[in-house]
Amino acid sequence: MIQDTKKNSEFHRRQRKGSIFYIFAISLGVLVSIICLFIGLGVAGFLAFEGIGAIPIENYLYVLGSAVLPVAYFAIMWVYIGKPRKRVRERYKEASEAQRREINEELKGYSGQHLFGVNTLYFKSGFSVDFLKYSDIAWIYQVNVSQLSAGFVNDVVFYSSGSAPGLIVYDCNGRKYRSPESAYGGLTNDDVEKIKEKAPNAVIGYSKARMKLAKKDFDSFLVSGKNI
Repeated sequence: MIQDTKKNSEFHRRQRKGSIFYIFAISLGVLVSIICLFIGLGVAGFLAFEGIGAIPIENYLYVLGSAVLPVAYFAIMWVYIGKPRKRVRERYKEASEAQRREINEELKGYSGQHLFGVNTLYFKSGFSVDFLKYSDIAWIYQVNVSQLSAGFVNDVVFYSSGSAPGLIVYDCNGRKYRSPESAYGGLTNDDVEKIKEKAPNAVIGYSKARMKLAKKDFDSFLVSGKNI
């Protein structure tokens, strides 16, 4: 019998591993915030000293501007990483002992991509792994998301931008789950067939009409989403 403790639980082990990257990202944000603040104060002070910023409000705008970027950074971190991590821990805590055993056993075969378990779909989220029971999946579709990558060619740094597939999942309560799928190419035709088999009531695929109905009345979407 698998004991669900933070010491040997596969779920908690992966959460701790994700926490390392999360803490690093937060630390980076703090460092950037301090740098932006000093730059803003320095520019405002320079303008005041030179007499360029004769109107005090102009100087304060530089300080305010230096604070906007860090605030936006932390907001994005919370929405895309912090909130999903908190939500998955709460769902795991609410799961039965049998469900936790099944999750921990199946996570041993998780390699950073979506994984089809016996009763659960696993996918990447928030520097870690998220999961959702097939019976709770209401809508699933793939989208192209903007992506910036960097690398070296002949010791020269290059940057490239483009789009990569991302996975969007809605549960029966209308909660949205995001997962970057670019590392392994997104959903294949075989994956779609597995979803149809394991989550026969789920709506598969995106359309503007479906999104419009889901935003207006998600309960109605659950009933007629497949027919749109």
